[in-house]
Amino acid sequence: MEEDGFKLVRHRRRKLLQKSIDTTTHEYMNDLGTLNLNSGNDIIEKINKCLNEISYFVEDFDNVLKEILTSNNQNENTSTIGQIVCFGLGNFTRSRSSMYQLALLRHLMKHEKFLNHHYENKFIAYDPIFTEFEKNILKSFGFQILQNNNDCRYPIIQSSSLESITLLFMPHMDYNHYYNVLDCNRENIDHLIIFGNSLDICLNEKYFTEYSTDLRRFLQEISAQKFLIEHHLLMNNNNNNFYNEIFYRQSLHRFLSK
Repeated sequence: MEEDGFKLVRHRRRKLLQKSIDTTTHEYMNDLGTLNLNSGNDIIEKINKCLNEISYFVEDFDNVLKEILTSNNQNENTSTIGQIVCFGLGNFTRSRSSMYQLALLRHLMKHEKFLNHHYENKFIAYDPIFTEFEKNILKSFGFQILQNNNDCRYPIIQSSSLESITLLFMPHMDYNHYYNVLDCNRENIDHLIIFGNSLDICLNEKYFTEYSTDLRRFLQEISAQKFLIEHHLLMNNNNNNFYNEIFYRQSLHRFLSK
């Protein structure tokens, strides 16, 4: 967008994986009620099955994340993730989409080579609709459950270098929540990676609502100092109902200094 000075580097995978998925093979796609999860073992079993079903999306996600972490540090060292903060996961014991997203999140928690082990409370989660059972499951995985996140106004861990950053896991959140987390981290925005709704779409499509106006204004405001790298994930799956439901128009975003 040259008119307002906003620089957007749009990264597309050179070779997008072109596999088709028969949605009838997915155990939970037609499950409109509870997923009948009664124990931690049930959750882990579902997670493993979900990961297998989204394996090539996870592969693309991992490749992009590795590229971001490797290219981010000016000292040619791979950056590490100091925290993973998850907002808006939903009721993963009732929602099939939330369960697949939890599977991806659980996978990221095991990225040993990308995680910075010097930080305590590496895994943070909040959703006001979590049940007590879901909170206990997340705690058993190593999550700290916030009591409140002030509508995603969450200040990230501050670091004196770019070697440790925060990954915000926020798929399908309202645009005002992305604005809130960016706005309260203006001074540390180059320590963020956001997995969530495409900001490119927010900037360029006509349908945005009053809830995305603040975000658009913010992105334009910082254009003089920063630029955005957006990595679209498996964009060629637009006609696949499975991915449209769970990861539709989701991207990895990175804010960098000029």
